Amino acid sequence: MKIIKSVITGVVCLGIITSCTGKSVKELMNDVKNFRWEKSGAQDKENDKDGEYSPVNAEVALDEDDRELISWVVACEVGDRPYKCQVCLAAVILNRIADEGFSEDARGVIFESGDFTSVTRGLVTGGVSEAEKATDRYKAAARALAEAMENDPTGGSLYFGYLSDDAPAVTGVYECGGMVFCR
Repeated sequence: MKIIKSVITGVVCLGIITSCTGKSVKELMNDVKNFRWEKSGAQDKENDKDGEYSPVNAEVALDEDDRELISWVVACEVGDRPYKCQVCLAAVILNRIADEGFSEDARGVIFESGDFTSVTRGLVTGGVSEAEKATDRYKAAARALAEAMENDPTGGSLYFGYLSDDAPAVTGVYECGGMVFCR
């Protein structure tokens, strides 16, 4: 039964990633096969003896509205997951802003991609109220964004997804708290 669940989970994840990237399964498998993690991006921070991380693209400039919006998306998407997942998701958003394949601003990345369930469910609508900013979830997400601006534990990931507990590990993917992050 676990094997069937793992296969189904893998197929669903591939479907999501192919629809988001526009790549075929064959192209994705070639990307995974040819992808090599740099030392700085592939390791878990707790296990990283050298403490090296991939820096987020320094060209990403955020104004206060951008920081608030990204923090609120992170709070709504993964505020119930470990803090490290929040840092990783914030890093993915920053990486997308810096990547030519995505919108060059936070608002575009968040509202145009269709990847954020908090947006599609109407939890994130564009502005962040003072009451929302006062929540512990928002404050933790704002700290996670600040950390992601300094260090990217995902090694430059542009995509994210969720794994079930019995899903097999995937080569070339950074895993954290039941989530996967990949290029």
